[in-house]
Amino acid sequence: MIRGTAANPLDELCRVNLKGNLNLAWEAAAVGAQLFLFVRSIGVNDVGAFQRPIIAYDFTAPHSRYVVFGYVAELGSEALSVETVAEAVIIRSPLDCGSGGSGRFGSFMRWFRRGVSLPLCCTHNLVSLTTLNGFIDFLLACLTRHKALNQTFLVSDDEDASIPELLCRMGQVMGCHSRLRPVLVGNSPAIGDKLDGAQHLWGSSQVDIDMTRHLLGWALPLSANENLKNAAARI
Repeated sequence: MIRGTAANPLDELCRVNLKGNLNLAWEAAAVGAQLFLFVRSIGVNDVGAFQRPIIAYDFTAPHSRYVVFGYVAELGSEALSVETVAEAVIIRSPLDCGSGGSGRFGSFMRWFRRGVSLPLCCTHNLVSLTTLNGFIDFLLACLTRHKALNQTFLVSDDEDASIPELLCRMGQVMGCHSRLRPVLVGNSPAIGDKLDGAQHLWGSSQVDIDMTRHLLGWALPLSANENLKNAAARI
């Protein structure tokens, strides 16, 4: 993601997230690649518009320019199966809590480990999450199952929880005490800024992976707690 360092951030977003992805796909196809896995965020879907977990083919409404360019690249990657021998698989993933502590959840856990109280105990939403072990296993399933070709999948660890519940469970596997307190982030802009997009954590953000499981015959190889333990070890 471009964070304001480019002279023209919009042009840079287009260059990296649209042209860069498409160039990679077409160059790979030109040298004989037969499968292209295109991984994006569920920000492509309008998650907040539904009172239920979303499915892969719910309508799209990218919420930022970054996601818009990613979605356009998705559409471009689909043309691979029409004009080349390569096939495309589009994968959209929700909250990531296990790839080396990057992203919002990793920031939360580092604060948690240092004993910082987080203003999240009154959050009663439900969110889907992805841990590294589960995600890698799913990518391998896409690579080895013919039914994955030319499909769009949502993927998660298939056990939704609230942000406070996730943090408490992570605290347990890390050996930390839960340090959550009620704070109205709307009255605390400094805290909201430090939480790096905390406003997105107050609503529910769930994905329905029934199609993913049934079409591919895929199941999470480890329990949710085992995955969380492995995720915590990387933060």
